[in-house]
Amino acid sequence: ATTAPADPVAAARAELATLLAADQPMADSLQNAFVPQLSAKQEGLVIDGVTYGPQEILADHQALRAAHGAILVDAGRYQFEHDGARMTGWYLTIVPQTFPTRDAATQWCTDNGLGPDVCFGRTFQPLA
Repeated sequence: ATTAPADPVAAARAELATLLAADQPMADSLQNAFVPQLSAKQEGLVIDGVTYGPQEILADHQALRAAHGAILVDAGRYQFEHDGARMTGWYLTIVPQTFPTRDAATQWCTDNGLGPDVCFGRTFQPLA
């Protein structure tokens, strides 16, 4: 008996959910501080001709996780905003290291050779 190959999109979505759950305790410990953000992706986002779906979001995160020890955060669980709107449905890849100021978190990016178009300091606030 042969089995059909798993749906790669469903598998990627399941892996993203697993990572979010595993990283949640660390994410909760970073609240009320500044952290370096390496990536923010949502399904349907287009950057440099790439349309991001679960597989692309997972690959983006896994590369940054391997390189920088980053964690995956569900932006909708916290007070993250983009262009004045809550970031519901966004996956954030952040470095689980806190800094006293946004500039200090951004300096981590610079010290690690990551430019402002890739990495910046961000306030990590709980939902009100």
